[in-house]
Amino acid sequence: MYIQSCKQTPDFSCGRLRYVLYAGSVRINGIGAIAARTLYEGGYRNIVEIAHAKAAQLLESMNSVNVNNQYYKAKLGEKDMQFIIDAANILLEATIREKSR
Repeated sequence: MYIQSCKQTPDFSCGRLRYVLYAGSVRINGIGAIAARTLYEGGYRNIVEIAHAKAAQLLESMNSVNVNNQYYKAKLGEKDMQFIIDAANILLEATIREKSR
């Protein structure tokens, strides 16, 4: 179901709906609500997309979103992005192992 606005989902407030959309990425070590929102707005919608990302592209995406929205003041680098990618891969592998049992 495609949701065009929060008004179409009477059982969710806009805030709760956002948390549902970001819920997967906040499971990644080092990702909080602001980073999850930045990732989502940068086009990284789930753990698989983050796990398969290139550090330089992920950094460019997050920085671009942050320039427009000023979500955080931290200066992130490719090492930070590689940490996120590695953590996403660990989580993805654990999820696959769990589902195969």
